[in-house]
Amino acid sequence: MTNQEFMETVIAERLELVLSDRKKEKDSIAWAKMEEIMNRLEPEDRNEMKQWLNSLADLGADNQRDAYLAGMDDGIWVMGLVLKNFLPNLRAE
Repeated sequence: MTNQEFMETVIAERLELVLSDRKKEKDSIAWAKMEEIMNRLEPEDRNEMKQWLNSLADLGADNQRDAYLAGMDDGIWVMGLVLKNFLPNLRAE
């Protein structure tokens, strides 16, 4: 496993952990409703809808990953400010 693959795995697992507890019930209701609707579609329409939903899910996953990484960047930046501005003051006391 490359470093890039490792980081992607860690990020995906962390996002799943954070989001899974918050949305389980809403997601299960939404999936049940979606399956009900999908079962009413003709096979060709169902396949097209599945492809569209997969594309939408991929986009959502990319957005979540980007938001997570932006949050990490922000956290590192803020920690740098804290260390730069407050650590010297603590040492002087």
